[in-house]
Amino acid sequence: MFPDPCIHRFAKCDLLERKIETLNENGNVDNILYKNYRKYHFSLVYKLKSAYQNWLDLKEFLTTSETTEVLANRNEHFFMVNHHFDGFLYAIGSALDISAREVLTYYNVPLTGNIYFSSAKTLLPVRGQRTALFAKLDDPGWKSEFSDYRNTQTHELLICTSANVEIDMHAGDEMYVKFPLPDNPRADDRTYRNNPDVLIYTENTLKRVISLINQIYSCLCVNIDNNGSLPL
Repeated sequence: MFPDPCIHRFAKCDLLERKIETLNENGNVDNILYKNYRKYHFSLVYKLKSAYQNWLDLKEFLTTSETTEVLANRNEHFFMVNHHFDGFLYAIGSALDISAREVLTYYNVPLTGNIYFSSAKTLLPVRGQRTALFAKLDDPGWKSEFSDYRNTQTHELLICTSANVEIDMHAGDEMYVKFPLPDNPRADDRTYRNNPDVLIYTENTLKRVISLINQIYSCLCVNIDNNGSLPL
């Protein structure tokens, strides 16, 4: 699904799909639940693909732009970096929130209009094999920073507003342009210690999200096997 070698494997996604399709063929899935599974699961997969494509586009743009071209056309390059970063943040945030809807669907929990990643653990009923799954539904340590970036970029102001030129003397004085992300995107006097390269940040975030959702699917597969039917 995600062929680039830098991306985590996503094998549990295929496994979950096979298990649910088999249950459905055998009449062991509630009809409404199955429709919601098709709706939310494949929306989540689409969002992950969208995030991956935004990361690929950003990577291609940054790695094929000559330093002199970047310096000569600064406004256009800042626009393109923020454009790809916007799409990446939107898709990743959406994927996380849809994952909550997907998890709740398997437990037949009624869904409202305000469901976010943090909603899943709060709304899950107290039954079934949920211990391992519960642990995966806690906000990971990196999510607070991600949410800060996403909310700032989406609702308030631009994040990618700085660039650094680096010279690699070991590569024949070759120059590189990096776009750092601020430690506090809302600060008047921004610092850039934590994420000095937007490309590396987006790559690491994509790996983390795919790995997290893969682990959630792994727990769901175990619970579905134990239950033998849906809903759980």
